[in-house]
Amino acid sequence: MAPSLQDGTRLVMSKLDRIYERGEIIVFSAAENDPTATSGESFYIKRIIGLPGDSIHYKDGNLYVNNKEVNQSFLRDSNPDLIKSSYEMNEGTAMPVNNYWSLEDLSKYESWNSWSRGVSVVPEGTVFVMGDHRSASKDSRYFGYVRQDTIKGVVKQMPFTSEEL
Repeated sequence: MAPSLQDGTRLVMSKLDRIYERGEIIVFSAAENDPTATSGESFYIKRIIGLPGDSIHYKDGNLYVNNKEVNQSFLRDSNPDLIKSSYEMNEGTAMPVNNYWSLEDLSKYESWNSWSRGVSVVPEGTVFVMGDHRSASKDSRYFGYVRQDTIKGVVKQMPFTSEEL
């Protein structure tokens, strides 16, 4: 989730929030959603891009939800990590395909979980997530929709480091 979150950052998370919104950062079970998750990957932290009923596609450097361009101002430059927002919005978001993808295209992947394959609109009870470091993120583009009942919580406060405690 760099540059929004850094490794070792402590987070405040709400386990009570069960109404999810686009743009929220969530923590969810890796193994229950990603068929390729390894034993060391217990939880993923990603940003909600799509809600039930949404159609999502990427074209020519722009991400669209329900045919409206997504404001991706949360993808900001991070010099220490050499993460450049323009690269993440364009080349990083274009992955795993090139210059264009849609949920219909992605849902044909064998690596997608069983409830996501062949489903071209975000189904009820799920969300579509992406990491902010798109070029290195293992997210819904690769494994499919995240079941809402596997979400452990919503990050409710800006992150802080142990030095700031």
